[in-house]
Amino acid sequence: MSEWRTELRVGVVRMEGTDAVELLNRLSTNDVSNLSKSMTKDTLLVNNQGKLIDWIRAHCIDASTIQLITTEHRAKSVADWIERYTIMEDCETRVVGESVSLWRWCCSEAAEIVSDEGLASMPTPRGFPDGIDSLEARLVDISERTPTIGASEFDHLRISFGIPGAATEYPVPVNPLELRLAGSAISFSKGCYIGQEVLSRMDSYDKVSRYLMGWTGRDDDIRVSLESRLISNGKRVGRITSATPDGTRGLAILNRDVASPRTLTLRTDSREWEVELVDLPFWS
Repeated sequence: MSEWRTELRVGVVRMEGTDAVELLNRLSTNDVSNLSKSMTKDTLLVNNQGKLIDWIRAHCIDASTIQLITTEHRAKSVADWIERYTIMEDCETRVVGESVSLWRWCCSEAAEIVSDEGLASMPTPRGFPDGIDSLEARLVDISERTPTIGASEFDHLRISFGIPGAATEYPVPVNPLELRLAGSAISFSKGCYIGQEVLSRMDSYDKVSRYLMGWTGRDDDIRVSLESRLISNGKRVGRITSATPDGTRGLAILNRDVASPRTLTLRTDSREWEVELVDLPFWS
């Protein structure tokens, strides 16, 4: 599907104060020091062990206000994390909502619609086709020509693009380097932040042991579940994290030595199928 729109559920946090940008830069993985009005950047909050707390989008409203788009139901944990490290800074962090509607538009007319209507928007995240994200509910009624897709169809697209999902690839804290998030949300040249030492060491010494890969099935009757195993030379080398409803493609975390395009065996119960590992747009 080339053009579509969908409703997503997200959390929203506001950081307000003259030190908001500086504080976020000190706490998160990406270099957001140059955020200015209307700019958006992806960044991560990680703990002292370099494990992912949440993948967030920072949208600068003005010089002293940043709006953070978080995973649904993680807004409070994100706000609490920021507050934990707010000492003398002029910054108040508050939860706007734990489950808020965000409309994602991937269509050619989206930017023009938003500009004409004067609506607030952000560019779609890396990996998706060019489009916009907007919290403006009235945007939904502006164009009826763009088809609306549901959660299942969106998940199929997310998997096709290779984008990690919070409920599937990081429901618990994991190393973000394994999820291929370095290219979009981690700076290895900025100053210190929480968890920097761990991530920098793993990157510098090439110590990442697992990577996210896409996979596609060759057979129409393939059956896959989160208990399915990926096998190479008779040994388990990875685990399925996401699969499309028809079971023909998905994402998996695999041992580094096999995390490249190749053929593997997918085993479910007593049956086996061949699957192809593939690189996907989000990280390639």
